[in-house]
Amino acid sequence: MDLYVSSTADTGDFYFYLEDVDENGEALLVTEGQLNASFADLYDNDDMILGGTKGIDVLPDLPWHGYETSEKNDQVFADGNIVELKLDLMPASIKNHFTNNTKIGGLLYEYRNKRN
Repeated sequence: MDLYVSSTADTGDFYFYLEDVDENGEALLVTEGQLNASFADLYDNDDMILGGTKGIDVLPDLPWHGYETSEKNDQVFADGNIVELKLDLMPASIKNHFTNNTKIGGLLYEYRNKRN
């Protein structure tokens, strides 16, 4: 899933949901994913296996985000930046009777920090 985002906050947490919605509006959660925008940058997933020294081709090629402090950008939205968030949803299988509905939710960084 690709989402382009800008914000007045420095960063934020994004939650993605895929739901199966019936004709009455009842929704069933199919799968979900999440990403902190501070880790929006992508890295080569092949380099994650033994530092990329063994020539292992990790498949499928899914978005791989950093997780170390050095890979984090706490001001990803500074200066009005528009940031591409790439995310793969958790695998799921369901017989689709209805329509799919994708919802995106977020919790602002400042709000989250005030609660802690």
